[in-house]
Amino acid sequence: TIISVRVNEPTARTASGVGVGTSVASLQRVYGLGLVTDRADGTESPTDGLLALYQDVAAVKRGDRAITFLLDQEKVVSIKISEAEFWGDDEGCA
Repeated sequence: TIISVRVNEPTARTASGVGVGTSVASLQRVYGLGLVTDRADGTESPTDGLLALYQDVAAVKRGDRAITFLLDQEKVVSIKISEAEFWGDDEGCA
């Protein structure tokens, strides 16, 4: 079973206070070295296994789960919570 939930609601926040509208700089302050970012620059250029296919992303893994922050103009526009195997921008495929 693939588990994936996408959150677009501006009032929803992670336990760390991150939500739609949060800047990449704030993500870096909250998640530090655990945050991985990747640009939508092709399938040959993933960053530490994180692949941005359709838009820039930032993500963190914890065990077998991940939170992916989909970005537009360096701000979070959507949050995806999924199994770690499916982190990144998959256009809702997972």
